[in-house]
Amino acid sequence: MTLPDLQDLLLKNTATLAELQTQVSQLVSKEQRVGLALSVLRTKLEAWLLGFHRDKYKSTDQRLFVHALAEEILIFVKLGYDVGSGGSLFLLGVAALLEGRNQTALDYFKQFAEAASPDDRNRANVQYLSAMICYNRKDYHGAIQHFEAAFENSPHSQRDWQCKIYVGELQFFLRHPAEQLERTFDLIEQSLRVSDGMQNHSFLRASAHLKWGNCYMGHLDLPPKESNFMANVQVALGHYKLARKFLPPHPDPESLLPVVVDYSLAQALLLARSVDMSLAMTPSELLADVFERLRRIVLTKREEIILAQSYFMLGTCGCYSPHVSKDAAEIYLAYARHQTLNVPSDICFYSCVTKELLSRDEFVRQIDFFANQLEQSNQWR
Repeated sequence: MTLPDLQDLLLKNTATLAELQTQVSQLVSKEQRVGLALSVLRTKLEAWLLGFHRDKYKSTDQRLFVHALAEEILIFVKLGYDVGSGGSLFLLGVAALLEGRNQTALDYFKQFAEAASPDDRNRANVQYLSAMICYNRKDYHGAIQHFEAAFENSPHSQRDWQCKIYVGELQFFLRHPAEQLERTFDLIEQSLRVSDGMQNHSFLRASAHLKWGNCYMGHLDLPPKESNFMANVQVALGHYKLARKFLPPHPDPESLLPVVVDYSLAQALLLARSVDMSLAMTPSELLADVFERLRRIVLTKREEIILAQSYFMLGTCGCYSPHVSKDAAEIYLAYARHQTLNVPSDICFYSCVTKELLSRDEFVRQIDFFANQLEQSNQWR
């Protein structure tokens, strides 16, 4: 090999080596950038996990943040990178829940529950959210199982009595014996009574007596699908009055509990053909008050199922109270009917009238029943 040939070979090898060095440098730089991006993602994820609140994750800001973070996680997963946090399963489950993909959410939540450490604060939250999915899908037994697990995973110093309240309600839906229901709600009441001063204490006692009273509520116009063998309007009235008594003096202005309590109390008074002198309002006036308060609260809500159920309550206020505009009530019933189309087909709706969970078609039939009543009322005028 001549000297020029050796020089050409040396130049080619040098060029090849330089190209390889450039590629290696770019690869290292890429991995460094990926590592930095993963570190930032993990920091955001950990902060979100620490601050997760099961009653506030549906706010607009939280929804947008969860969707953005879920997209980042899925991109890294598709590229073959390990996010390095089991909490990513929880966030992906919440993202799926917010999008109405309930079975996908349950699958993610199950994976998270199996992998999470015993001291993970979101073990209780994932059971609660799984329970609510089962509740809304009318899987009563699955809901009870998850609510019980959420209760057991809550701190001993601050037990999650809201879960036990749901268990009592679900036992009623399953038509368990009255003695069993009474034992469940008695345990809740006694436990809350001795833990006076705990966070949300008044709210929980009001919620418990509301659902306890629902077990004894009769019907005004529409009978429930399954007859209520426990119906006793006087007992229902007693619990609704206690629920009203235990409401916090300054409740969250966005809370639906105060208006639901007053709506149910007015229903029971109408059914009993009675008035309560301590209210300083007739049942019809109380329903008109509920109407005015609720129409302001729904402006703060965006969850489709909550809107559908709230619009239905607003519409029925117009059927039961002459102090509510019939035209406005008709509009809200139309809103309720339209809103059901935005809810996943496997989700059920709670009827404020018959105190039961209904399929979409059953819920729409109740909406149409009251819409027809309003239409006939307008024709008579």
